[in-house]
Amino acid sequence: NASSFIQGLAWHDAFLARFHAAAGIPAESANSALMKLAAHRKVRRLAVVTPYPQWLLAPLSKFVADSGFDVVNIVGLGLEPLEINALGPEHSYRFAKQADVADADGIIIVATNFRTLEVLNQLEQELGKPVMSSNQALMWIACRMLGVPQTDAAPAEPRVSWPAIAD
Repeated sequence: NASSFIQGLAWHDAFLARFHAAAGIPAESANSALMKLAAHRKVRRLAVVTPYPQWLLAPLSKFVADSGFDVVNIVGLGLEPLEINALGPEHSYRFAKQADVADADGIIIVATNFRTLEVLNQLEQELGKPVMSSNQALMWIACRMLGVPQTDAAPAEPRVSWPAIAD
């Protein structure tokens, strides 16, 4: 996920164009899908939360801004991939709530190895604004590209059991 934003939007878009030309089919990255989902949900001022290290926050913020959004807050947890992989959805829930600010009309959670799907609906209900994640955006864009009918960008309630999240 970081590899597609670290070199900037122009590099990212050129990469997707090269992939499309070579494969003969359209391509999206987790980040392009997330930006398209945010635009689809009509948010412009984003709070960004990611488990990534601090040194990735500036390129991530620039990528989001260059994609046409205002970054009103950005929170990085300073973690490396193995540490991120060990986190349960309660962590993405807690950090998304911490990243939220009044100026944000939406929240994006950036990282494909950060569990979010189980908590997105709960976060949206509690915060009263769209909360989107990389993996959700990938599923959303795949459905759009395949022509699968959709009724809402928010995921359905998960079909797994896990402890309820408390503030």
